[in-house]
Amino acid sequence: SANASLQLGDLHAYPAALPHKVHDITKGRRYTLVVATRGTIEGYWAAALRDYERLARELGEEHPKLHWILGEHLESIERPEEARRAFAASYRATPQKPQYARKFADDAAEKHAAGDLRGAAEDLGMATLVEPDDAEYRVDLGVVLWRL
Repeated sequence: SANASLQLGDLHAYPAALPHKVHDITKGRRYTLVVATRGTIEGYWAAALRDYERLARELGEEHPKLHWILGEHLESIERPEEARRAFAASYRATPQKPQYARKFADDAAEKHAAGDLRGAAEDLGMATLVEPDDAEYRVDLGVVLWRL
């Protein structure tokens, strides 16, 4: 839970309706014990993806974190482009959408100036996903892609 304060060696168990990322591991190891699943493990993960997608679609505008959780799941199953779109949807669903897009564009400008065209293209791609109607980001992305 959000208020759990775990120490090395502690065991924390809770029911989870969906698989999800809990915290990054900075020291030691994390072990996961799956107690029971219905059907095959492939069916379990396919159902999890369907549930994530449904929750993000139905409730994501009110709860942007649902898009973020979907993005983390998509990353974990090696679908990076879909994950980027889910992360962008999370940013888009917040009142800070323009600031997020601007931050990606500013980071892209720094990378472009340093000669990192691929990094600049990735950041500008995120800026255009977050603010798809902003012509500045689309033009800048086109320039960087042309230079690649």
